[in-house]
Amino acid sequence: MTLSRLATLSRQLNNYFTIFIPYILKTEKRFKNIYTVFSGGDDLFLIGPWNTIIEFAGLLNDSFREYVCFNNNITLSAGFSIHKPHDPVLRLAEASEHALSMAKSKGRDSITIFYETAKWKDFRTLREIKETIEEWLNNGKINNAMLFKLNELIEMRRQEEELLKSGSIYLEDMECLKWRAKLKYTIVRNAGRRLKEDERQKVVREVMQIAEWLERHGGNLRIPLWQVIYNNRKGG
Repeated sequence: MTLSRLATLSRQLNNYFTIFIPYILKTEKRFKNIYTVFSGGDDLFLIGPWNTIIEFAGLLNDSFREYVCFNNNITLSAGFSIHKPHDPVLRLAEASEHALSMAKSKGRDSITIFYETAKWKDFRTLREIKETIEEWLNNGKINNAMLFKLNELIEMRRQEEELLKSGSIYLEDMECLKWRAKLKYTIVRNAGRRLKEDERQKVVREVMQIAEWLERHGGNLRIPLWQVIYNNRKGG
């Protein structure tokens, strides 16, 4: 790449972060509580409600991909951290930088949320999974107890992945392999409990797609799950 082309690219990236991003934050009402600490060059540091920031992250990457004409050689990496309201900005910056480093350590085009790193293409799917879990919860297909049980099963699935990668499997480490059986037991016991039997069986079959999610996403399933759990906490 020639110096002139490199300078043009640098200028265009700077325009995206210094002009387009502030414009979106100013004009989109859903993002009115997001504040810019720094935006320029190819860097961005934002503070805002955790759920709004995650929503904005999806829009940010989608708009950036369009801005660079879907050039796979120009990608974003992002790190997200959650804090108490009175934590100093320096602590926020350090934690966010650590999350960003986690994202970059897994390769370009990644985002780290809740200490889990996913590729942006998988992040889109995880957003859809979040919406599905919320729909199940709001319609009484699952309950809060099942959400917390699922959190335990995600950890078992993560342990299974590490176990299989290690190449050495010992009897005392095999408890995590039971996650499939425990998942089925949890779903049969909790899904659609207030529904009639025929309707309940349909819900059980529907909710069993969690097994497929766990197989595909492993620990990254915490990203949609924890969003739902946080959103349903008392007082926020």
